[in-house]
Amino acid sequence: MSDLVARPEEATPGPASEVERVRWLIGRPGGWMRILSSVPLGKWMTVQHDRDREAGRTTSVWIVRGSDQSKLGEVAWYGAWRQYVFFPWPQTVLNKGCLRDLAAFCEEQMGERLADARKGVSETRGA
Repeated sequence: MSDLVARPEEATPGPASEVERVRWLIGRPGGWMRILSSVPLGKWMTVQHDRDREAGRTTSVWIVRGSDQSKLGEVAWYGAWRQYVFFPWPQTVLNKGCLRDLAAFCEEQMGERLADARKGVSETRGA
């Protein structure tokens, strides 16, 4: 079980954002099996990539949990709005700081998606 939890000195390589930190952890030997069970999102929440829900999808899904590990909802792609959004679970209550953290996370994921799309377009044009 200790293999699933990175040591604090390993888990903090110094990237500028949580998205970069997750990307750094993914790139390590062992892939997702070596990633932390959850990555901090602001002060009171964590986010966990939900690989089981992504089977057959072209977009990512993240489970959002409170500091007590209660499930607050998930961040997933909402096709009607063509963006990542937070889908709260029943009885979820968030303050303005948590809402800002979630909004920033969704914006970072949109930036990653757009960058990946541009990369794919440029690779296609170059081929």
